[in-house]
Amino acid sequence: MERRGAAPDRVYLDYAGFSPVDPRVLAVMRPFLEAGIGNPSAPHSLGAEARESLEAARAKVARLVGGAAPGIVFTSGATEANNLAIRGVGRCAAATGPATSSRRPSSTSRCSTPAATSRRPAAP
Repeated sequence: MERRGAAPDRVYLDYAGFSPVDPRVLAVMRPFLEAGIGNPSAPHSLGAEARESLEAARAKVARLVGGAAPGIVFTSGATEANNLAIRGVGRCAAATGPATSSRRPSSTSRCSTPAATSRRPAAP
């Protein structure tokens, strides 16, 4: 247990296994975790409420990063996010040609293919 103003009794170093939730995130997520909000893809009223909340969160993140809401993709974890990024870069490279250090610094800097900007990954 950590005491304020004193050295902690324990130091947690396994953030790859589990990361603590920031209290501000928990405060925002608590209604969804406790109320059992619906599936945002469902056609019923709980689904519509969940969809509204999801789209509001997507818009807020887009504002924070200076992007467009349709380009914000929420994933369930790092593996899914990494796979999505790798697939997007691969599809961009297939559409624009592979990047080399002599051509341009990054294959993602000029990538604007539908696959790279869609909200959901296409089937493999």
